[in-house]
Amino acid sequence: MGDNVKTSEIFFEFFKDLQQSGLLTIATIVFSISGGLFAFIYGLSAKRRERNLRILEKQIGQFDGEMVNWGIRGIDALSIAHVYVLTNFSGRDLQQARIAKDELQATLSALVDAGRLYFVNRSPDLEGIDRPYANRGFRPAILDALMLAHEELRRLALPLQGEADRVAKNIFGARRVFVSELREEIDKFRDPSVLNTLRTLDDDWTEVGKLVDDYEGRYGERAFWLRRPMPRAHLVAEKQQRSSEKATAKAA
Repeated sequence: MGDNVKTSEIFFEFFKDLQQSGLLTIATIVFSISGGLFAFIYGLSAKRRERNLRILEKQIGQFDGEMVNWGIRGIDALSIAHVYVLTNFSGRDLQQARIAKDELQATLSALVDAGRLYFVNRSPDLEGIDRPYANRGFRPAILDALMLAHEELRRLALPLQGEADRVAKNIFGARRVFVSELREEIDKFRDPSVLNTLRTLDDDWTEVGKLVDDYEGRYGERAFWLRRPMPRAHLVAEKQQRSSEKATAKAA
């Protein structure tokens, strides 16, 4: 009887060890498969991230190149405008001067609209919200520089009168502002983290503002800027004031 009990205990321990050993083996296999699967998925994810990063870098590089090409065309147009006014359209007769002036105006106007694809307006959610999407907010200073040259040409009477030197000086100033703004904007776009905050940042219209002051001094207030660009904080305060007035009127 005692021998049978001992034998049973031996078999019980044997099967218990076997069961535990089997579970351990299964657990080992499961962990091995899970680890391998995790490594495989992580590897795929890492490759996907790397591929997406390469695509993003390529797109940024392409965008950067397009922006630089646009900027070079802008510099060319401003340089030509300056020389045309400074030299009385390089000795062209009146008809040819008018043709050259119209063509240059068209080029500058197209550059302004093309520039809207690269440079965002400031505070589009607070200023001019009833305008078309691309025209909401304040036009950035870089595009104002181009637009100022366009407007100087548009108002320039042919044959040239005594204002020509002043106009030429203002267009030259616009070119200097344009180049400086272009350099700064390109640096911003080369840092993707800046893109999402540009719309809520105040631009610096100080230098182009001096040129606008000269222009509007000759052609009248609001001849260029319908409303002078202002800090976003001022626009927010205006919006809050309007909301408060509406709430008061509604409650009355």
